[in-house]
Amino acid sequence: MEKKDLKKFTRLFIGASRNAHKSELLNPEMLDFKKDPETHLFIASTDSILRVQNFALGYRIFVLLKDFQWNERQGKLIWSFSARFEEVEPETKREARMW
Repeated sequence: MEKKDLKKFTRLFIGASRNAHKSELLNPEMLDFKKDPETHLFIASTDSILRVQNFALGYRIFVLLKDFQWNERQGKLIWSFSARFEEVEPETKREARMW
C-alpha cells in the first residue's frame, strides 16, 4: 500500500475538519487500492471491518465499506457503507467534559 493512496482515502473518507484531524483509521492495512488510468477512478476496498477512532468526540466507528470510488477528473465521490458507533470510555474527567 502506498502512503499517498492511504492519505487520499483518509482525506476523502474521514474528511479535513478539525474533528477529522483528531480521528484515526486504526487498521489501514486492511484496505486495498486500485487506480484505473482510463476511467480516472481511485477505488478502495476491503473484506474487513474498518475501525476509526474519533479522539475529538469520544467514539469508535466500525465501518463496513461496500463501495468507494473517487473520479479525480470529475471530482465525483461514490461511496456506500454501514457503520456502528461505540462510545469510548474517557480516561480523565477533562476528557469526559470535552466529549
